[in-house]
Amino acid sequence: IRQQLGFDKTPTNKSLLSTRELPEGLTLLVWNENVIHSGFYAWILVQRDERALTIVPLIKNDFNRFLDLQAGTSLALRFWRAADTEYRMELEVYSIDASEHAVMLRHCVGLERLQLRDYYRLDVHFPLSFFNVSPEDIRPVSEETSIDASLPRIDTHVLNLSAGGLSVETVEQEEDVGERLIVDPRYEGLFQLAGLHCERITQEKIGGVLRIQLRFVDMPETRRSALVRQVYAHQMSPSSDEN
Repeated sequence: IRQQLGFDKTPTNKSLLSTRELPEGLTLLVWNENVIHSGFYAWILVQRDERALTIVPLIKNDFNRFLDLQAGTSLALRFWRAADTEYRMELEVYSIDASEHAVMLRHCVGLERLQLRDYYRLDVHFPLSFFNVSPEDIRPVSEETSIDASLPRIDTHVLNLSAGGLSVETVEQEEDVGERLIVDPRYEGLFQLAGLHCERITQEKIGGVLRIQLRFVDMPETRRSALVRQVYAHQMSPSSDEN
């Protein structure tokens, strides 16, 4: 009855205190500490009861990297939660069901909550162009791909990205970087950045390179939510041991 009425769901503005509060369907990043250079792999919480958490790998073949697990083995886990920050914990294996590619983990209390930033920041490398606009220009982001060709254009290289902003660098150029920038509406890349407005936070010259910190402003919530999902999915995408 509590589940049907939603009484067992913790509000997103309340900190989690125990693994008994984790919602089913949550994506967890799992590290097998007993394997050198194991790395994190995405698992899904499929069941939670008073006894344990049951998780399965997002990609079935990743289970092969955890074949050495046995009852009592410790696993390192982390996850991000909407309207919150990163959580980390270490859980003990309760049992393994190899036929179902499932692992049951004992509950714990005292989750480590890292209040480092509002959004996960991803290290990336790709070119991105901006246009200087007036600081008073607070027009909503348009779906149009045309822009005034007379506006000063800034060509940069993105260093890191989150749903809150990004860090870029550019070689010194004739055009000054203004307080307000707009991402080239014609940008077509991995992340949905086209037409977003940015505000310059800091800039620093290092040799002939200008490094700039920007934050997104006047960003529609639908675009922000989409970017959160894209950054999170990109961070969790499986990589080879060589990478």
